[in-house]
Amino acid sequence: MIFADDYGRLTPNEGLERLKVHYGDLNIYCSGFPSAMKNSVRDSILSAILMLDKDMLKDQLSLCAEKQGTKRDPRSGEEPGKIFNEFPSSNLRGLSNEYNACDTTALFLIGHEVYQKLSDDIFFADKYKDNIVKAVGFIKDHLRGYSFIEDPSFCGGSHFALKVTSGKNSGVPERKSGEPVYPISYSLSHIQNMRALKSAEFLLKDNSFGPTIESMKDYLINYLFSRNTGQLCLAIDGNGPVKSISSDILNSLFFLDEKDITPDHIESIINSSFVLETEIGYRSFSKECANHSNSLSYLNSVLPMEQALINIGANKHRRWAEKAGLNSLVKGLKKIEKVSSSINEKLISIPEEFVLDDGNIKKRGCDPYLPTIATKKYFDSKLVNKLVDILSQ
Repeated sequence: MIFADDYGRLTPNEGLERLKVHYGDLNIYCSGFPSAMKNSVRDSILSAILMLDKDMLKDQLSLCAEKQGTKRDPRSGEEPGKIFNEFPSSNLRGLSNEYNACDTTALFLIGHEVYQKLSDDIFFADKYKDNIVKAVGFIKDHLRGYSFIEDPSFCGGSHFALKVTSGKNSGVPERKSGEPVYPISYSLSHIQNMRALKSAEFLLKDNSFGPTIESMKDYLINYLFSRNTGQLCLAIDGNGPVKSISSDILNSLFFLDEKDITPDHIESIINSSFVLETEIGYRSFSKECANHSNSLSYLNSVLPMEQALINIGANKHRRWAEKAGLNSLVKGLKKIEKVSSSINEKLISIPEEFVLDDGNIKKRGCDPYLPTIATKKYFDSKLVNKLVDILSQ
């Protein structure tokens, strides 16, 4: 649905005001107007990071700690140490989606690291040290053979309200009705949770996580990257690898550090990006995937926030490639930076997504939308260098 123009001509700052709600002493932001007036941890933490908004980040992290999981609940997906997905929650398939996310706990830890580097406030992490430790416990509980896995059995259930609890919540290609065969290891979630343990090292000043991080890195290289093709798979579930190409592959650059993978792996990610290119950025799924997976969301969409994350990731890895004299990588990463930044020309309004429809580009969904506001502010303010410096380990 394309909403009326009076919902689509707000400035980014006006959009933020429309999405802001008061929760006790906290200023919390909803994802989008008018149909997503709920707080999403994923949207809020990543948006605050993109805008370098330490106040938004601080209040969101405080809410996350307040609502951190304490028990196992098959109805909501709650687990000890787990950070919620959405508040207030929605009911789907007879269940609640409140804790239906396997990346929010990682973002909670990464968000704490970014907040401390932005603010120089070391006392905030001390205040929530117990929550940080519990978040680390959640991640370690989900490691099987050093693969970060998702499975409703962790909360005592057989399925979640949402079919997919990672990234776009859009569904898994190559699987009936878009639902995985559990247990599943989503490549992006594995990378995010691996990166989160580095944040925990920083926050807790505890170097004991090193061996676990190295083992997760080994699993990434030896299993999630195909030994035959070198391509990063979307996931591995009970039926084997999911080989479809999605923007998750490019999003991974935001969370990966220089020493996590080799130049050959970066080259593989660059090669995968070609089938996702459009005139306004990178599409969520390849055309081939879209033609065979009608049950998934965002099949023919370009999501603005993803372009910002991809842009930062490409810039970060281009820096070390330039120092190493790897000209082929530098050229490929520069192209990714250019393609991902082309979205900004379309952000006259601040909608949830752009849909590619037989040569036409249409906006769809909420407008204003928090992640798109953050994307607009990121590109307009040229924040890439500051963000790369903060995110680099």
